This record gives sequence, structure tokens and C-alpha cells, in this order.
Amino acid sequence: GGGSRGSSEAFEWFRAAAQVKVVQLAGLALASDFTPRRIAVQLSNDLYRLLGPTLKARGVTIQTEIEYRAGAYFVLAVNIQKIDWVLLMKHTNNEVLERRRRWKESQMAKARRQD
Repeated sequence: GGGSRGSSEAFEWFRAAAQVKVVQLAGLALASDFTPRRIAVQLSNDLYRLLGPTLKARGVTIQTEIEYRAGAYFVLAVNIQKIDWVLLMKHTNNEVLERRRRWKESQMAKARRQD
């Protein structure tokens, strides 16, 4: 029913948000001229440290642990302990509204430039 669709949408949102953070952190590390191993160590440390508080603000309590690290490779285990669905949906809705607002602003600015 509707509950599983909401769970699926929430999961997709988490996955997308995690991918964005990984790309941002990797980009910063690359811009700093790090070696692949140093990038992996810094990225794993940052994800380990920042993922919990970031998700907690959205109503998701997690436990993270770096399970394996060898050279430039690491495995980060994430255990979702609790989800405050009301807070998560509220936060997600606000992000969607903000994205829509920014898109409308960019479209209006583009239209003004073409006039």
C-alpha cells in the first residue's frame, strides 16, 4: 500500500542525498591534491563523523562503523536505528519546495535575460 511507497521514496531520497555528499567530499579531496588513499581515509572519516548528525536533523537515527579499510577502499556500515517519519517527511517536503522555488527563480531570470 501507500506506506511502502513512502518508505521507498524516503530510501531513494537518502540514497540521493548520500551520493551528493560523497561526490562533494570526494571533489574537495581531489581539489586538495590528495592521493587516492588519503582521499579514502578522509572521506571515510568524514562520512563516519558527519552522516549521523546530518540524518538526525532529518529524523533518522543511525549507527555507523568503518568495517574495513585497505588502501583507497573502505566499507562503511550504516544501521538505521529509528526513523521519525513526521520529521523526515516535513524536512523532505521543505527541500522539495526550496528546490522548486530556486528552479522557478532561475527560469524567471533566464526569461528576463532573453527579453
